[in-house]
Amino acid sequence: MVQGGQAPGGVLARVLMLVVGLTVLPVAPTLALADEPRPAPGAHAAIVVDAASGAVLYERNAREPRHPASLTKMITALVAVERAPLDRIVRVTHPIVVTPVLIGLEQGDELPLGEALYGLLLNSGNDAALAIAESVGDGSIERFVGWMNQTAERLGLQQTHFKNPHGLDADGHLASAYDMAIIGRALMQQPALAKIVAQDRHEFDGPPRWVFRTRNPLLGNYDGVDGIKTGFDDLAGLCLVATGTRDGRRAIAVVMDSLDYGHDAATLLDYAFADSHWGPTAQDKQPRRTAGTRLAMLRADLSAPGDERPAQLIGSLRPGASSQERAPS
Repeated sequence: MVQGGQAPGGVLARVLMLVVGLTVLPVAPTLALADEPRPAPGAHAAIVVDAASGAVLYERNAREPRHPASLTKMITALVAVERAPLDRIVRVTHPIVVTPVLIGLEQGDELPLGEALYGLLLNSGNDAALAIAESVGDGSIERFVGWMNQTAERLGLQQTHFKNPHGLDADGHLASAYDMAIIGRALMQQPALAKIVAQDRHEFDGPPRWVFRTRNPLLGNYDGVDGIKTGFDDLAGLCLVATGTRDGRRAIAVVMDSLDYGHDAATLLDYAFADSHWGPTAQDKQPRRTAGTRLAMLRADLSAPGDERPAQLIGSLRPGASSQERAPS
């Protein structure tokens, strides 16, 4: 018998609709999040950090040791300026055997260290790396590489070990994207190096007349980018550490083994700058928690002057169109 003028089938239909509604409603936001493009889609490892606090804004596979290629030259430059004045003469005392050469140093050439660093960081000169390491290392590249690893240890790098000053693929020569973010952050705190990586072109009359040009695909093409370093080799793939500022905030992005390192790094910077909840312009704002981000911080920074221990990073945290080069760099 029908009671209240409603068939049993109608009651069942309403119950089913209620159950389905309760089941479907929580799923909709998840599907929407899944449709959002992730930063650096073509990179095997990626990270972007706030340069001021060390907060990790996004990371993916960033703790895995990988071949870093010429990203290595960032720490080569750091060690050089820590161990020698910029007017120290880099002398080429014998033919440099390395492929590719990239700036063309020949026996008898002399450059002040400050000028040789342009060839190291802009042109990514492998010959420049060897000449700097040998000159600053008082004739010993091995001694210089030892200093590179001491600096890595001082910075708290846990997935990094260097075998040479140029970064060409070698067994056991490894670094993670996370560690490269720390190195990039340390480099940008050295005024002389920060000035070099911000240049797209630099000339020096030796003689001979040297003209160095950046290989950074974002410099001059992405608003606010002012560094840092490219890399490529067979095992490493395309790599890039890029940094830029916007609205008083500096972000540092790292991509390793990328299909398009310029585009991938740009998307990381886009991701960082689209978030208004970090940096000095957001000090009075409450941090928001976004699905897919994580709470993290870079481990260490440059030591304070005269202090051999790395300064520990502190601060408030939030969860967190390019051309491709195919010559090793």
